Amino acid sequence: MVRHIFEAPPIERAFPARYRTGFTRVVRDVVSHAEERAWGATDFQMYLNNKHSWGGTYWTLDEPMGRDDWQAIRFWAQLFEDGTAGARRTHFRFRGDVSRPWWQYDQLDGLMDTIYYNSEIFDLPNFARVYNRRIPDPHVYGVCNDISAANHQSALWCLKAYALGLNGVLPWQSLGEAESLRKAEATALIAPGTLAGYGGPVASLRVFALRRGAQDVELLRLLAEKEGYSADQMSALIAQKVDLGSQFRQRYGDEAAGLSFGEVSAQAFAELKEGTLILLSR
Repeated sequence: MVRHIFEAPPIERAFPARYRTGFTRVVRDVVSHAEERAWGATDFQMYLNNKHSWGGTYWTLDEPMGRDDWQAIRFWAQLFEDGTAGARRTHFRFRGDVSRPWWQYDQLDGLMDTIYYNSEIFDLPNFARVYNRRIPDPHVYGVCNDISAANHQSALWCLKAYALGLNGVLPWQSLGEAESLRKAEATALIAPGTLAGYGGPVASLRVFALRRGAQDVELLRLLAEKEGYSADQMSALIAQKVDLGSQFRQRYGDEAAGLSFGEVSAQAFAELKEGTLILLSR
């Protein structure tokens, strides 16, 4: 790998012209098919998940770390943009999962449509607010609350993301095994219900907490739109009822860790929702 870093040419020269042409043609074919079917209600995403540590690539394309990683992502993002230029009724997005956006500089401005930060972004609010204007569709990924904590923490995750100007939260993993009904897993939000005598999937209460958070955010968004409130004003309004203070701790680098909030009050959530509804109806 070290030899590759020192000796390999820039990625634009490393791949032959026929590769670039072929890649773009494949993307155009996909776009053409989607256009013919009028699949305008779906977001089609290109997402590079390969990592050098997993083998099969020289680059770390998920959670990029080094200069060559960013240049490789830019290389494929440009090819993707060239291939999707003919999209009219359909929506094609280039997406990145990026834990270190401050290393990205301007290399993907105008090329990356959707970005997923890890929850460290909450420790850098000023950076996030500036960067949100450069990447049009920002999100955050992580995990929901631990089973020993209040499920309202997952709803708080949604509120905190909204207050920072992010468009959504993403549990990086959501599917659990049937055994998770006996031995709880942090990432098992949906599990087979066979051990409970039920043939279909069973949803964790944390799924309903995410729904509550999404519903509260939608009400707040409607209020901001109605009154013309800024993001800072909405943050101040939320903070009157619920404490958005949190901690982000990883056990190892690039762990998709979640946030840990302090004491959570169901009464505070009820008052926030009631107050928002009153402001919307006046």
